[in-house]
Amino acid sequence: MDNMTGLFLLIVFVAFVLAFMDNTLGMGYGTLLTAILISLGFGPLEAVPAILLSGTINGLFISSAHHLAGNIDFGWKDTPNLKIAFFLAGLSIVGVALSILLALSLPQRVVKLYIGAVVISMGVLTFFRDRMKTTFSWKKISLVGLLAAFNKTMTGGGYGPLATAGQIMSGVNSKESVAITALSESIASTLAIMGYFLGGVVLNSGLFALLTLGALSSVPLSAYFVKNIEVKDHSKAIGIVTILLGAYTAFHLLFS
Repeated sequence: MDNMTGLFLLIVFVAFVLAFMDNTLGMGYGTLLTAILISLGFGPLEAVPAILLSGTINGLFISSAHHLAGNIDFGWKDTPNLKIAFFLAGLSIVGVALSILLALSLPQRVVKLYIGAVVISMGVLTFFRDRMKTTFSWKKISLVGLLAAFNKTMTGGGYGPLATAGQIMSGVNSKESVAITALSESIASTLAIMGYFLGGVVLNSGLFALLTLGALSSVPLSAYFVKNIEVKDHSKAIGIVTILLGAYTAFHLLFS
């Protein structure tokens, strides 16, 4: 096996593992994959568009798989799930514009500490979710969408931890929150992808193909895993991973 073949297989494997994590827990694909690809020698303008586009396709497939597996009902009339997904996607667009103005007026160190603290706090609250009584609220979902968009604007990732954990804290079932996050983020990311292309960035089609192959390979296993895990255990796992990603975000932003 030559070095190039080994690199290709490594990229597919990493995409598979991180997509499985994202598809089952609602977070981790973009945040971790960007850092890994850059460490492998890819430039940010190669890595980020390929990640965004592969993540968008993965999000559409996994949200459909969760629906087919019975993890969520995306029916328009019977449940609010599809409405929440579109609502979060719309809020992300608005939130990005507003957060840019706010972020420019704040010291960067304050912003970085804020992002890490919010994500860690969401993780702690999600971990102890079963001890608290929460009911669904569109106001809570609105706050979740704006915070997630702010986080994504400042770091280029981090949408999943806030969107997924925030939904759980807003009264959404953990399994449904993962599927809703996947769908809403794929919709919101489409605009970011268009922005890159309109800006003249050329997609690294080879990298995109490898990432998409790895990510889509994880879809059936992810849907099966979520279907068979208990909601309580699922929520705790999301809480733990959210705390870890929050700590990683704070450390990475402060010391990079």
